[in-house]
Amino acid sequence: MREATADDQAGYRAQLIAAGRKPKDFAPRAIATIPGVTVYASGASGPSDLMALSKTGFDVGISAAKWAFGLEEVSRVLGEAGQVELFADSGAFSEVSFGPDGPSWPEPITHERWLEIISIYEGLAEQFGRRLLFVGPDKVASQAGTLKRIRRYAKDIKKLTRTGARVIYALQPGPLSAAQFFDKILDIVGPCFVVGIPSVNAATSTGAVEEFLKARGRYIPQVHFLGLGPTHPRVDELFRLVKQYAPQAKISQDAVIHRVLIGKDGPRPITGGQMIANEQIDTRYGASDAPFVESWQPSLGFTMPGDWTEEAADYEYTISKAAREEIAAGAGYDRMAARIYGRDPDEFYRLYPEAVGSPWMDELLKADWAEQANKKLRSARRMRAVELGIRRVSRPLKAAPGVQGRFF
Repeated sequence: MREATADDQAGYRAQLIAAGRKPKDFAPRAIATIPGVTVYASGASGPSDLMALSKTGFDVGISAAKWAFGLEEVSRVLGEAGQVELFADSGAFSEVSFGPDGPSWPEPITHERWLEIISIYEGLAEQFGRRLLFVGPDKVASQAGTLKRIRRYAKDIKKLTRTGARVIYALQPGPLSAAQFFDKILDIVGPCFVVGIPSVNAATSTGAVEEFLKARGRYIPQVHFLGLGPTHPRVDELFRLVKQYAPQAKISQDAVIHRVLIGKDGPRPITGGQMIANEQIDTRYGASDAPFVESWQPSLGFTMPGDWTEEAADYEYTISKAAREEIAAGAGYDRMAARIYGRDPDEFYRLYPEAVGSPWMDELLKADWAEQANKKLRSARRMRAVELGIRRVSRPLKAAPGVQGRFF
């Protein structure tokens, strides 16, 4: 498959101009990591993003509170990707709002929801063990709230760490210094945790990081910078401080790397990649195409059955309610019967037993097959777009003095 070219970008810019829109120039920055530093590309919204990010060389991250797919999907995707490491965030940042009067928590995460999040962590820990790094229960921008949650769920989290999974406890800002807050956490859970430095919008200043590392750096096995991307201007200075005051500590960071590469101003790399992916992977199959899908399969890593009738098992629940109604109406059933079929196929077959095995069922099978094919195609296009977009920024970035960068 061809890579994005200058002609692709020029063509898309021409489309914007023709539509009366003024495209902005977008010069993507290279994505670089430093040897010995683990970078998690977090914010994956589904299996396609997860697979694409892992294929481009990144360890990956998800939000346990927002991941809309089952644990089996995460396991399947990362199993195919090899020894990729996984970062899991609790989603606690979503409960806080910042206003003129400081932080507030209008809809705090309930105890029941925390148990659900911990249950998700448990499933991940059982599957990934030492390859899992997860954020422990906390309350963003509240030291008291964080300590309360750490204390409440300490036994649950300790059980997870017995699998080898590593927990991050974030040093939230507040009346205590970072060193004092670290000591409070230490009193509750002991020494085996990863220190999290909140870094979104410089939540922890460089000076505060230095002060903390001077005081407690020698006790820390690992430092994780939460929400700090590899191209952030603070990276060099923060990593230098860790190496100076905690030379034994491992360093990791996470950021939504691929989101900055999405947008139509230019277009940005992933959006441009989407255009190419749409051309490379056929746009949509209809029921009439059901028996024939071959050309795109080998390069995408999945297949559809050559005989679409093999997909009969749960066909009546795959296609939409509206599609079922349309097929039943096309077979000659009245409006009421069609609605029953759309709402509950089992009830329909009970009322109209002659429908079972009738010729029009072939149309149902074909429609179901096409819908399953299109779901896989949509996933494939997204995966290819993310992969193309990230590979477009695979140019060397000038590394900090004395540091040799590894570039994607």
